[in-house]
Amino acid sequence: MSADGKFAGTRGGPHTLALSVALLTVVGSFGCGSAQDRAEELRGQLTNSNLVVVVIDALSMERTGAGNNPRNTTPYLDQWARDCVFFADVSAASPDPLSSTASLFLGAALDQHSLHSEGQKLPSQNWFTHFAGAGYRVRGFSSNPAIGAQHGFDKGAEQFAATRPIETSTTREFAPNQFLSPTNWEELDKFLSDESEQPFFLYVHLGTLLPPLAPDASTLTGLVGRNVDLSKGTGQHLAKLTARGATPAELLDVIDLYDASLRELDNQLARLCSTLESYGHFEDSLVAITASTGVAFGQHGALGVGTDLHQESLSVPLWLRLPGGLRAGRKIRVPVAAWDLFPTLADLLDLGTQSTGGAVLT
Repeated sequence: MSADGKFAGTRGGPHTLALSVALLTVVGSFGCGSAQDRAEELRGQLTNSNLVVVVIDALSMERTGAGNNPRNTTPYLDQWARDCVFFADVSAASPDPLSSTASLFLGAALDQHSLHSEGQKLPSQNWFTHFAGAGYRVRGFSSNPAIGAQHGFDKGAEQFAATRPIETSTTREFAPNQFLSPTNWEELDKFLSDESEQPFFLYVHLGTLLPPLAPDASTLTGLVGRNVDLSKGTGQHLAKLTARGATPAELLDVIDLYDASLRELDNQLARLCSTLESYGHFEDSLVAITASTGVAFGQHGALGVGTDLHQESLSVPLWLRLPGGLRAGRKIRVPVAAWDLFPTLADLLDLGTQSTGGAVLT
């Protein structure tokens, strides 16, 4: 940490050089003067901005519109992203959503924390506790049950609610994709309607692209033109296909279920941003959308998430929308790490903290 209390990147060599390029790309042409002056000017404009972070489990860029998927899976996200700075080469800490999300919360690489399995908890100092200590109201929602109080992800939040779609194994019936429950939406409305002058940090974790993939039948037929047996999207089925290899028809079943689920996720993102806008919190908020992991579709044999270490499982997108759409359309191609997000957000909002390994991208 530097003398003025701001983050300093802790990794040297080529990575530090790449981050310097990223810095100049984000703040370049932003007013007059040096890059440092322009960065300070940007921080001044963002002071006391609200913060919204959306983390999506198992997001495959190649299945989105931005990834040139011919299907219209993400019309809202594609439009929204035009107002963003886009980091195109981001690596997750792990193919496992639990440990990778822990790295996001801590701003730390996988070897710098111990949250890798059931029974372990997040360390007490994380981005929730940091932003709460800086005067932010912190509220979290998660549709991945692992990202909840049992692993300490609620530390520092005023409230943290975790829900998820449920597979009923006895009847082989599957709940429809439910990213936030009706109760969650009511709680979100209540949180956003609070006229407190304190800025807020809203965290939304969407885990329904994880198995079981269970899109609504109307979404399936509307997007892919057919129904698919929902048992083809369970974790057990994907593990079986990984072990013996999937036929082209079996792989198509999985992709169709995933694409339809992605379209429903896109609808939820549209609803979330519309809700923010209805309370006057869209234009004045710093919004980040990223993913905990990628997902494998048999490129190297594996299907799904969790253990495969190839690029498709570790490559994640990062979109950063600055208030008012500042720096819209910038695309940053230099390699960065997903756990750099915490120190980057803290730096943009002019909040100092102790870096545990992540570097500042601004």
